[in-house]
Amino acid sequence: MYKGLVILSYVFFTTGVVTASYRGYNFTDKDIRLIGGYSALEGRVEIRIHGVWGTMCSYGFDVNDANVLCRMLHKDLRSSGCTHSKDIGLMCVGCQNATLETAHGRLEHVNITNFGDVYSGSCIHGLPSQEFMFTCTPLGRWIELTNQCTNTVVRNIRLTGNSDYYMEGFVEVSVGDTWLPLCGYTNINRNNYYIDASKANIVCSMIGKRYKQSSYKRNLLEEPGVTITSCIGNETSISFCKHLKNHACPYQAWIACQDHSKYNIKTIQLENGSSPYEGRIAINVDNATGTVCFDGFDYEDAKVVCKMLGFSASWYYLDAYAVAEERYAMIKNLACNGKENHLHNCSYSVPSSLDKCQSKSTRILCTECGRLNVSHGNVQSYDFRTKTVTVLCYTDNPRTVQYICNRTGSWTSTTSCSPIQIQDVRLVGINSTILGGTVELKINNVWGTICETGLGHAERQVLCRMMNYRYINDINDFADSNVGFGPGSGTIHMESLRCSGSEKSITECAFSKGTTCSHANDAGVLCGDFYETVYLSDIRLVNGSNQFNGVVELLHDGVWRSLCGYSYNPSGMCSMLNMTYLTNRCCAKHEHRSGLILASNVYCNSKCAYRMRNFMFDDPFEYFRYLRDCDGSMILVCSECPKLNVSRGSLVYSEDGTTANLICREGHFSNITSFRCQNGKWTANNVECILSPPLNITQVRLADGPNANAGRLEITVKNTYGTICANEFIYVDGDIACKSINLRYRAAAVYNGSFYGPGTGPIYIDHLDCTSDRANIKDCLYRTTGACNHSNDVSLVCNECGKLVTNMDERMFLFNDSNIVMYGDCSFYKPYVGQLRAICENGTWKTIGNCIEYSKPLEVQSVRLVNGSNPAEGRVEMKVFYTWGTVCSDDFGMKEAEVICRMMGYLHAKSVAVKGSYGIGSGPIFIDDLNCEDDASHINDCEYTTYHNCSHEHDVSVICTDCDNVEIHEGRILTYPVMTTVNASLTFSCNEGFALSGAGTITCELSGKWSSSPPECTKKSNLTLILGASIGSGIMVVMAIIAVPVLCFMRRRNPTLSNIFRKSKDQSVTPNPNTYVSSAYRANAGAVQLYVNSRMNSSTEDYVIMDDITHPDEIRGLLLLH
Repeated sequence: MYKGLVILSYVFFTTGVVTASYRGYNFTDKDIRLIGGYSALEGRVEIRIHGVWGTMCSYGFDVNDANVLCRMLHKDLRSSGCTHSKDIGLMCVGCQNATLETAHGRLEHVNITNFGDVYSGSCIHGLPSQEFMFTCTPLGRWIELTNQCTNTVVRNIRLTGNSDYYMEGFVEVSVGDTWLPLCGYTNINRNNYYIDASKANIVCSMIGKRYKQSSYKRNLLEEPGVTITSCIGNETSISFCKHLKNHACPYQAWIACQDHSKYNIKTIQLENGSSPYEGRIAINVDNATGTVCFDGFDYEDAKVVCKMLGFSASWYYLDAYAVAEERYAMIKNLACNGKENHLHNCSYSVPSSLDKCQSKSTRILCTECGRLNVSHGNVQSYDFRTKTVTVLCYTDNPRTVQYICNRTGSWTSTTSCSPIQIQDVRLVGINSTILGGTVELKINNVWGTICETGLGHAERQVLCRMMNYRYINDINDFADSNVGFGPGSGTIHMESLRCSGSEKSITECAFSKGTTCSHANDAGVLCGDFYETVYLSDIRLVNGSNQFNGVVELLHDGVWRSLCGYSYNPSGMCSMLNMTYLTNRCCAKHEHRSGLILASNVYCNSKCAYRMRNFMFDDPFEYFRYLRDCDGSMILVCSECPKLNVSRGSLVYSEDGTTANLICREGHFSNITSFRCQNGKWTANNVECILSPPLNITQVRLADGPNANAGRLEITVKNTYGTICANEFIYVDGDIACKSINLRYRAAAVYNGSFYGPGTGPIYIDHLDCTSDRANIKDCLYRTTGACNHSNDVSLVCNECGKLVTNMDERMFLFNDSNIVMYGDCSFYKPYVGQLRAICENGTWKTIGNCIEYSKPLEVQSVRLVNGSNPAEGRVEMKVFYTWGTVCSDDFGMKEAEVICRMMGYLHAKSVAVKGSYGIGSGPIFIDDLNCEDDASHINDCEYTTYHNCSHEHDVSVICTDCDNVEIHEGRILTYPVMTTVNASLTFSCNEGFALSGAGTITCELSGKWSSSPPECTKKSNLTLILGASIGSGIMVVMAIIAVPVLCFMRRRNPTLSNIFRKSKDQSVTPNPNTYVSSAYRANAGAVQLYVNSRMNSSTEDYVIMDDITHPDEIRGLLLLH
């Protein structure tokens, strides 16, 4: 079969005749492909430019564009639809009337098979494993191949998840034998589907209830579920709604249901009390037991509950110690008139997680005596035998009080509880303000907090009234617990505060003294109307360098408070200090964390006032966000000097406000740029920037570059060359500078940081401001500040093309020596190697060449270890496509090191070196996440990726070992380089006076051992040594006679030979005494190494290389005399 040609066949049946046909797709050498799908007909769109594959943005993409892309793959293809995310995805099809949606579900994948182009999808009805398939025939017809879809019947629903409230939870539906989540929100084919009130009502009707509330973003799910797409509204089951199955659910639906009418309360009793007549109200509904919230509960409600128990209501109070998980909260805002005989006849609401009870459950006391009027305390217990009620007082004087129920139906007591004395109230906490914070009370000289349990609008209204502020509900609807002001400290004075809202102080309200709260539940409050005004009595600057600058603090009610953030009216604050406003900045650390003032709410004229922000009427939550995002206090800079007016420029003031520095606009300057405030006056009052005189630029050049059109930009003024600073220098400036050199030129590259070296002489321009209509650099506006230095001289490359225009990323291209050719390193993209060239021709850039994509399996041409002390250790580098690159150390271990070593001929790896031990590599990173098994011998036997997320700082290094390292004493290894890999051989020789004992050559065998043990050099006698051998075959004769300490090298006088001895230009070398030629060895053709040893010590051995020796006659003899 032709490589790259896919043959499709199909078979269909008509009147018993079998017909076969074929369609061929040839996707070879196409510059478009679909990636990530099941076949070449679906996936993410990628196009190839200069050999590099890239994606297409989906912005503005539609089906017409998709059809064009499919036809680029094959003339008979069209789009069946596209998916939009960051990259375009396509599914192409060769049949007419193509659509992604079918009656069975959505087409999800296509496979090119021997039976045709088979399109498949999961059934929208049925079990997750069921699917349907269609075949697109080569004649352009659709054939239904398989249909496993069955009707999806939702048999039942259930509410799951732990909740404090009755008949609510996350919805699960039963489809077949499987429970699946009901999706609260799903996006399918760019359509959003939600659980709205009508759909939630159908769900509740399936369990005989009606809808109360729902939420589609309560439980993050990200797994398949059932999605309701549409309902008419009168369905009795979601099975009759249009629904989809198996699509991912980002969120699971949460629903709260309630009875169609009142609860069917079967029984009612009091529990967890001191007697059967006192305790928490417990009602039984549908075999579930719940409680009545204290929200809105009053004495008339208590009368009806006690009447159901056969008694009179004596007292009702909050169950401060109730545990929320004990019972469902079933009723809140109970409203009875006291005449009803049953709760059925009263109105009430059903609480839920979205409409929570503000208070815990209700406790009541039912007796024969009727109402018990208790003030400044709470009922602690009731003894039904003695008919005595014990009340726990808020204070310790007295601690308890007892009330006795008389036969006459009245209550008697000998004493009463004393009221609690609140000495003061304040608002504290992180980012607290004058009008908002965590509430703290001072009782008996001890500051403490209030538990937020049961704290509602009425209680907060009384608290604000105690501080002489107004109160609005809209803001506090957003207030939970301490409203983000943080916990208080000290004693928790009270819990379950209960007020009517008309009280002047919370001392007139009911509360519990004992508490189960922690400071994490300290109550917070926000006071003030939307137009609330609070006057501030004084202002000061603190922590500044002098009296003119510092952190702003304002005095309110005897307390200095910091400003949060910026002020809309900072000049008024300086006016209050009898100074001139200069500037302000943010932010200093808050000096006073308690009672911050929002700076944007402060307005100052003759005095400062704090006003609530009007926008909070529209969005009260902005108030909290402003508080929590406050970074610190405003720093104000004032001056004793009058305001300086400046034209065509701006002033920058010093932090202490005593100095002003003038910055003129581009093209303007001033002879006076610094002003100082002294004794209420500036050193100069005329602050004016005038038009800069044009520079008399006579020449423009590019210096110290590789050619005349590239280099450091220099201009001549008054016959002196100088430079231009690179600050804010852009391509428009570069274009005009290049045009000043050659009218046809534009800036092809702009470099800062003295790219072509620092210049000398003056820096004429610090900020150049050219426009495209200028003809010469001398026509541009400029500014000189003296702030630049030659380390930031601007450099340019000029040519007729200007800035590079290419489909590739311009950052991959760099100029070399030419100003018209740029080179692009393909390894800029992953995973590519090679080089592109961008050539400027006739004023237009032309990019030529193609990058080469590499992928698994890599064709590794060679492997090496570099920067090591020997060939067996170093940074791993591989050659692929004639390019050396590295391997990433991610997940690289000993198994992977073993494979690298085996590829080089070593049997084993000794260790994996720490990253950076052998330096940082360059070029492409060919391999990342290498994962090898024990039996792998090549990286292509392993798992890895070529699209890395690595850097060269993580290049891996290894140390390999095979046969052991060999040492020989009083001798040497003649083989170079010394290798210990398999089949490597080593040849040995001994120093003069020593004889070789053992094999002169050993070989590293597959077993990892040498063929024999390394030889030894044993000492010989000190007599004259004569070593000889035939010289005809390239082996020298060496004659050593211990005689005269002069070494002579004699050779035929040959004028064509020069410098035979690399170590000396002389014809003879005079060594130290006892110096001798220990051996001669022909290392390679045409070169001879003479080993010279002095003082009979092998460690001082040196050698002379005799090169240019091509014939034995060129060496007459070598004589060593003693």
